[in-house]
Amino acid sequence: MGCVLCLCQFDPHALKPSGCLLHAKFLDTFALRAEQEAARGEHYGESHEYRAYRRGITNERDLWCNWSEKYINWRQLEILGLMSKGNWA
Repeated sequence: MGCVLCLCQFDPHALKPSGCLLHAKFLDTFALRAEQEAARGEHYGESHEYRAYRRGITNERDLWCNWSEKYINWRQLEILGLMSKGNWA
């Protein structure tokens, strides 16, 4: 079985998700947060993941690509087909 989001994207009769989760890694404050959390070492595995993020950011890894869009608001996500406003009314 495919992922629910994929099924919604290709079935015109399927209900689309009515919300999206924005992960902290996509915020411009994440480099500082990764540095702080790696230094604290209080997360799982002595902050192994934050240390990896910090190394990646140091190596100039960029999550921006040709298909990236600057986030404006939820209506933009609806226009892009990533979510719908739902059938709440």
